[in-house]
Amino acid sequence: MNRCFLISHAHLDHVNTLVLSAGSLGGSRKSVYATHQTLQDLEGLFADRVWPNLASWKERDGPFKLLYSPRALTQFPAVNRQTADRAQSLHPDGNYKKIFPDISVLMMPLSHGKCGSASSYESSAFFTRHDPSCKEFLFFGAVESDNLAATPRTIHVWRMAARKIPHSLHDIHRMLVGIGPARRPFIWPPHPGASRC
Repeated sequence: MNRCFLISHAHLDHVNTLVLSAGSLGGSRKSVYATHQTLQDLEGLFADRVWPNLASWKERDGPFKLLYSPRALTQFPAVNRQTADRAQSLHPDGNYKKIFPDISVLMMPLSHGKCGSASSYESSAFFTRHDPSCKEFLFFGAVESDNLAATPRTIHVWRMAARKIPHSLHDIHRMLVGIGPARRPFIWPPHPGASRC
């Protein structure tokens, strides 16, 4: 049973199941963890236009609604709605955040390509740690090749991962879908046998 969700970015191929199953998951209220921008993008999906309003920033809303990152992640006092929303999202600050008993995540930003003609679209990678054992796995969202990105970021994730292998990092979810040289999509690893470290 799902207890919470980590969302790398809000493209439909990554959030489709979350959106379609919202409101029917049963059990206790489910938290959604992501960057502030990704949570805002999800808020646009759950705005009673594209899909019913089945998610909320409010901790006291109905148990059937998804909860955008709970206050447990707050590191500074919320002064207004904008600050409150930002306080509830994951930040690339180099610190692990507890998202569930015994589970913490370290979020690192990734470049995913252009968003229109002006800015870069961001995705995330998550180092997900079982706190009692200190064992981790690395989960990637979609990425753009650092060779093409206006802001290369994937190299920072790999450098962090290299420091953790073999001591604490025990698995890498490396099924990456992204944009490679000549703006061609790629899927990596290229064969099923290369999917584990």
